[in-house]
Amino acid sequence: MAMTKSLMLTCKIILFLAVTLGACNNHSIQVTDEKDSEAINSKSIWDTSGASNKALGSELKFQIGVYRVRIPCSTCKDAEHTVAFFKDHRFHLEETIVRKTKQFTIIKGLWKQEGNKIILYREDQIAALYFWQGQKLFLQQSAGENLPMTLLPSADNNKVWQDKKRSGNEYFGVGNEPFWNMEINGKSEIIFRLADWTKPKTFQLGAKKLSSDSTVYTGLLNAENIRVSIFHTFCSDGMSDLIYNTRVSVLLNDTLYQGCGIYLNNL
Repeated sequence: MAMTKSLMLTCKIILFLAVTLGACNNHSIQVTDEKDSEAINSKSIWDTSGASNKALGSELKFQIGVYRVRIPCSTCKDAEHTVAFFKDHRFHLEETIVRKTKQFTIIKGLWKQEGNKIILYREDQIAALYFWQGQKLFLQQSAGENLPMTLLPSADNNKVWQDKKRSGNEYFGVGNEPFWNMEINGKSEIIFRLADWTKPKTFQLGAKKLSSDSTVYTGLLNAENIRVSIFHTFCSDGMSDLIYNTRVSVLLNDTLYQGCGIYLNNL
């Protein structure tokens, strides 16, 4: 399959996973296990509060967060590269390619800094390479210009979620068209609301099913039932620049609602 040079780095990642995990299906998600890399020396891992770089003679303050960039792609409708850096040096990388269908590739592992380079490791393999220059992160391309990335505002910082956490809620999801929200609280309940309802519906939490890429909750309220499927992928609500750490689908009886959500106990 022919790829442009500017997609070469992206293709290497996708081909690596394609060999080990198989081809993507429609809206499928491929997940690699998060493991410590033997190539990472814990003594040399950069402190996230900022470290001095003698070679450059200045202090590099790499900003932890979620970054995104669109990848030039002549063989697809759209290609996006999104990566989250965590303070404990874990990372979560997602690449999305849209052709006839949308395909996701997910890689997890550890990151480290060497000078102005930010390197992602999955086991002993380099998954991606970035440069931190002028208070901005760039994705390295094997040919052509490196791509400047955008730091996305995280929904985690929303005061509403902090208040929900203090109220004992474990998960909160939102969506639009129509506007709705749902929460899973510490009382083993799923609470679902539509904007035009006078009061929410409260379901008794039932079974919980875990898989490599999702968590599914079910609940009952008399003759009604609800099924909440939480997918561990980045999500945008379409109405703001906020980035959420999960995508959620709610099947209420026979009606499907889709949106974004946050595990509040991770805040």
